[in-house]
This record gives sequence, C-alpha cells and structure tokens, in this order.
Amino acid sequence: MHIAGLAPPHQSRVAVSRNSFPRHLKATNSFTCTRQTMAPPLIPSTLLLGVLLCFLVYRCQRQKAPFPPGPPSIPILGNALQLPMEKQWVKYREWAEQYGDIVHVSAFGQHIILLNSETTVFDLLERRSAIYSDRPRLCMSGELVGWSDSVPMCAYGNRHREYRRLINEVLAPRKLEEYHTMEEDKALEYLRLLVKEPASFLTHARCLVAAIIFDISHGHTVVDKDDPMMELAERANDEFSQSALPGAYLCDALPILRYIPEWTGARFKQDAKRFRKTVMTLRDGAYEDVTAQLMTGTAKPSFTQSLIERNQHPTPEEELTYKWASVGLYGAGADTTVSAVGSFFLAMSLHPEIQERAHAELLKVVGSTRLPRFSDRADLPYIWAIIKEVHRWNPVTPLALPHRLMQDDIYQGYHIPGGSVIFANPWAIMHDPEIYPAPFDFNPERFLFPSEDPKLNPDPRRYMFGFGRRSCPGQYLAEDVLYITIVTTLAVFRIGPAKKSKTVKDVEYTSGVVSHPKDLECIFTPRSEALWFVR
Repeated sequence: MHIAGLAPPHQSRVAVSRNSFPRHLKATNSFTCTRQTMAPPLIPSTLLLGVLLCFLVYRCQRQKAPFPPGPPSIPILGNALQLPMEKQWVKYREWAEQYGDIVHVSAFGQHIILLNSETTVFDLLERRSAIYSDRPRLCMSGELVGWSDSVPMCAYGNRHREYRRLINEVLAPRKLEEYHTMEEDKALEYLRLLVKEPASFLTHARCLVAAIIFDISHGHTVVDKDDPMMELAERANDEFSQSALPGAYLCDALPILRYIPEWTGARFKQDAKRFRKTVMTLRDGAYEDVTAQLMTGTAKPSFTQSLIERNQHPTPEEELTYKWASVGLYGAGADTTVSAVGSFFLAMSLHPEIQERAHAELLKVVGSTRLPRFSDRADLPYIWAIIKEVHRWNPVTPLALPHRLMQDDIYQGYHIPGGSVIFANPWAIMHDPEIYPAPFDFNPERFLFPSEDPKLNPDPRRYMFGFGRRSCPGQYLAEDVLYITIVTTLAVFRIGPAKKSKTVKDVEYTSGVVSHPKDLECIFTPRSEALWFVR
C-alpha cells in the first residue's frame, strides 16, 4: 500500500500527467497537495539545523579554550587545601606573580577566578558588568546567618536595583551637603571625649562614625560608647566580616554541610545561630523603633522615617526591603570608615613629619580661631593626599566582596565558566610597584603632583568602593566622615606612637572582609593653642 509523502526518491521525481488520473481523483488532487504541504517544513528545518551547527561550533570552541592558569589541583578537592585561611590577598598576589594577572583555582567543583590587576578587574567587573554583577550564595554568611538579602550580598536583580535607588535618595552627593553641619557638631563632641579620655581614641572614633550614620538612617542619637544600637551594629559588622571571609568556613565549599544538625555541636552551626540572632535583632529592632516613634509622634527626620511615612501599608516584601535598606546605610560606611581612621592614626604616629606638615597646612588655610569645616576641603590638598594614601597604604577591604559570573564567558582566550566566583584584589593593585612606586612606604606626596606617566599613582579610591554595578552606595558619606574626623583630630592633637621602638615593619593588620590595624596603640597629646576649641 502506498502512503502519500513516503514514496521512494526515484518515484517522487517521476513526471505524472494530470490527465492520467481518474476524474474523481483529479478533484481531490491528493498528489499535488502532498507535494505542496511537504516542501515548506524543509525551510525551518534547515534554519534549525544551521542554528544547531552554530551552537555545536561555539561549544567546541569554548571547550577548547582553557581555564586561566593557576596552581595545580587534585581531583575532587581541587585547590581546597591550598586556599589560605587568612590574608588571602597576599597569597593571591603571589599566585599572580607566578601565573599571571588572572588566576583560576577551584574547591570541590566550585570555580574561583582571582583578578589581580587593574586591567582584568575593569575589563570584567566594569565593562562586562551585565554578566559579572551577581553575588554567590554563600552558605555561612548568606543562608545560615541571614545576610543573603542584605544590601551588599543580595542577588543581582530587582531587589538590588531597588536598594540602590532608595539609598541614592539619601546619600547622593548633593543630599550629603545637608548633613555637614550635623557632622561638624558631632565631630566637636568627639574631640571633647578625646580630651577627657585620650586612651580610648579608637572607641571615640567609632562613636563619631556611628553617631553620624545613625542620625541619618534612623534619627537615633548615640550618647556614649555603651549605646545599645551602636554595640549591636558593631557586633553584626564584626560577625559578618568573620562569616563572609573566604575559606573561613568549610560549609561555603561544601554547602551540604548545612544539613548537619545543631545537636552535633558543629562550631559553624553554633556560630551561625549566634550571628543570625545579632543581625535579625538589628534589622528588625531598628526599624520597629522608628515605627513606634512615629506612632507616638517622637520620630526624628531620618531615612527610615521617610520610608515608613510615604508607604504606611507596605507589603511584607516592601517592608523587608525597607529594613535592609536602612540597616544597609550603617554597613555602607561604618566599619570601613573606622578601619581607615585607625590606619590614619597609625600612619601619623609613625610619620611625625607628615603630621606636622598637615597641621601647618591647616593653620595656613583655617587659622587658629576655629575648627576646620567642610567648606575648607578644596583648599587642603596635602590633607587630601594623606587621605588618598591612607586608602592605598592599607586598604580597608583588601579583597573585594565576591562577584558571581552569570553565564559562560571567554576572556583573553580563557574560558570562565558560568557560576564562577570572582574575587578582585585591590590590595595587589595598590601595592604594584609599576603603578605605585615604593608601594609599602606611606608617602602622600605621590598624589600631590601629576606624573608624566598617567598610569602612575592613580586615585586609589577607584579601587576602594567596589566595582561596576556592585560599587558601594555609601562611598561619599564614608569620605565625608573620614575627612571631618581627620581634619578635626589634626587641628587639636599630636599623635605619637605608644612605643618608641615601633616602626613600619611592626605594622600588622587583621584578616577579615574589613581589615583593621592590629593592637593599635597611640598617644594623643592636645595642642595647647587649640584646647579652647573644645571647651
């Protein structure tokens, strides 16, 4: 029996006369219909075949592209046993010197890409930010502790964009000018505390930073070092720095470990439970305090107050966004600013000649009848050079928060698999002698005069506040707070080392997402001619 459309090829090419068909078959014209209906599907089939061939060629090319070079690995574990537990940025730079600016390592099947040069960082995280702006889902700090939906750690998407939109409303450069008078007033309070208790200099600096940020974010007044909200926020920041540190917890490399029950006594489970309580208390408690104050009519103007008042009936999703956004202001600048202030204190104690030159600039510009203000900033180039060198010398975040590649990519002939975790190494860039000569020396003068080579001594702030679409929205607030802390301290105090024998070689910094000077000890001596400022 013949089935239309399945005739052998030689039969389909035979010319058939329409007159040879019986009259009743001519009416149906079944042969003609079959030939006409079978031909058109060949066109989309051909297109589909072409697309498939192109895809296979692309797959073959991609599979031929090697991973970026890196240290030898072993099956299953990869490089897990080689990944450092502390000061990762130093080891990553050593690998860069051996294998190149872009290094590939892995741990339990997770691809990790290390970027150790300005070129690789900006090529990928800035110019290809559309696919390099996600965050990895970290088991410890994200899922177990609860930071996964926070401003710095949330996935790239609508929530991330909404956070940035809300925060930019209150931290845009023009908006920050409204806070300058408040910041100058709080700096005066800081100086008075420093005169009374100079040994607690770092505590007073922490209070100043917290007082400024909480005034903006929640309308909260920090009275002293025992302020419960400040203490809670600092603990949350410290615990985040611990839990998000690469290599600190094995469960980040083996997420299946999160199913280990708490009763086993696993340390990471105990830490996660304690850390989670801290961050949830901070997130919910600070927001609920402002809500209660609005009900009693005692709420002060603040970022959180404005969010609640303009949407008094938020959905649960909107309320969660408001909570994280308001807490995100503190995370956007508090701990990093305190770290930078500590580095400034350390640098001044080790370099009295730089300190005295900065004070001389203040006397020339400001005089001896008042404290420095924000309006003086443009006329203090040497102090601005000191601030830049503080950022470069010991960066507050020596290793940037990790990015996650959202799809496969080819870069410099190397295959970077989708899902790879990407670490930028600002510390390596800012200690590259080809960019910053004598990189371990504290030398503000490198920023005073433009170099004949435009590649030398670029502004280090371009590496300090994140990259691409994950750059820190609190950058300008952090710079304001750092500036007012530094200039007012220089105006009133001399900063010296607690130990005469201390040298630059003795300087050590902590490991963590945010790195602080370790065991910082300084002596603050009031300048007699400036004491009347704080009385």
